[in-house]
Amino acid sequence: MSGYTPVFSTVFTGTLHGRWPDTGLWLCLLAMADKHGLIDCTPQYIAGVTGLSADDVVGCIERFTKPDPYSRSQAEEGRRLVPIDVARPWGWRIVNHGKYREKARLQAKDAQRTASGADAERKRTVPRSPPVSPAVPLSDSDANTDSDTRKNKRAATPPAPSALVLPEGLPRKEWEEWLALRRKRRWPVDDVTLGKQLATLAEHPTETQRQMINTSINAGWQGIFAPKVNGSAKPKWIPPLSVEQLEEAERLGLNTQEYREKVLAQHRTS
Repeated sequence: MSGYTPVFSTVFTGTLHGRWPDTGLWLCLLAMADKHGLIDCTPQYIAGVTGLSADDVVGCIERFTKPDPYSRSQAEEGRRLVPIDVARPWGWRIVNHGKYREKARLQAKDAQRTASGADAERKRTVPRSPPVSPAVPLSDSDANTDSDTRKNKRAATPPAPSALVLPEGLPRKEWEEWLALRRKRRWPVDDVTLGKQLATLAEHPTETQRQMINTSINAGWQGIFAPKVNGSAKPKWIPPLSVEQLEEAERLGLNTQEYREKVLAQHRTS
């Protein structure tokens, strides 16, 4: 079953600007991807669908799978595509598919709330009226309440310093991106939780650490895990949860790992 991939104007203002047929093929690949961001077909099939030559398709895909140091997203080192299975020369996953699909979902949700008036009260602002003169204080409605004062005080209080010691060679950029994701999703960022993740990372070289962190970010995992080997030297790739599955996990009050275990258990009993 085909999926849905939104297209934002930034596709034309980034590093694909002025590059043809890369721009045209990229839009076609976005439309061909399923809801997990997978394009599981050969270059010859893509050429037949798009009208481009097979050589053009192969050339574009080779460029899409190379690192891009100027990309807005440095997941997978800026690559647009990564292989589904490195053992075969075709079939790819769109690296930032889930990110932009979620962005489109939130924009649509906000637009729906605005159209229905559900968030009118939240967006309504009352301008402050200045005092008549320096000798006349602000009215009660204009003055800060005790709750506002407490809120501002809490916001101004800096967080307690962390006692964690980051291991030598840790890819700091990827680590900060992972921390930002945890804070955004309100997952624990205490020293005990982070210490366990750092201990896992410290057992591997820097490049493997970078791959482990990026895999966790792309898959929406709460933890960072060592690469799993499935009968060969290559890590076993697990597709990320779809937006619908993430929403269902949220409704059930489960984190992504708990939700995956629940789905696996259902498959075993079916």
